[in-house]
Amino acid sequence: MFNDTTSNPDLIMVALRGTEPFDADKWQTDVDFSWFDLHDVGKIHGGFMKALGLQKKTGGPKEIDMGLGQPSFAYYTIRQKLKDILMDKKYEKTKFIVTGHSLGGALAILFVAVLVLHEEAWLLERLDGVYTFGQPRVGDEQFGEFMKEKLRVYNVKYLSTLGLVYTSPAAIKARGFIIPYVKGTVYKEGWLLRLLRLIGFAIPGFSAQFPQDYVNSTRLGYVQELEPELDCKDD
Repeated sequence: MFNDTTSNPDLIMVALRGTEPFDADKWQTDVDFSWFDLHDVGKIHGGFMKALGLQKKTGGPKEIDMGLGQPSFAYYTIRQKLKDILMDKKYEKTKFIVTGHSLGGALAILFVAVLVLHEEAWLLERLDGVYTFGQPRVGDEQFGEFMKEKLRVYNVKYLSTLGLVYTSPAAIKARGFIIPYVKGTVYKEGWLLRLLRLIGFAIPGFSAQFPQDYVNSTRLGYVQELEPELDCKDD
């Protein structure tokens, strides 16, 4: 987490780390394919939610004991740190963004999702955007639609190099083959990268981690501008 004071308004960036090659705990998170099913919200990747601090017995309570001698959990620690900073009068105009790569990208969008579930409106109104890179899918289509609507309500910008939170891996791999014909020969890929993309059809998420995809997404991508909710009052 760091503060960029050169922007206007100044920004706090929260960056979540991706999977490290020799970190067994993070690999265990990636391959935990259990589901966290929420009524009217959708199904969410259980491994990612546990990494944020989902509790085995109590789920994801809004408050948790973080006192001396108690274990710390990512979601609650980051949320409290943001509150401590943003409540300071000298940061009254400061906004924050959340970003991450791979596993970190999944945790970034789910951090915001839990803020929504906990109705942390004050923090969400200070959230400027969510930017993820090589983000794996974190939920089903219902959850994707739920998050699109909530980001629109809070006017949060969202950019992911894999598109929506439930983007098809096959579509990402196929894009590498057709992009030279759609966007021009400058995007043409060599035989080695094409071979790796073919392997990616058998190993979901494999080819989506290539630097080439990040470069192309940055050159061709866009930030989804979400219109704010104009009238939230009941009739």
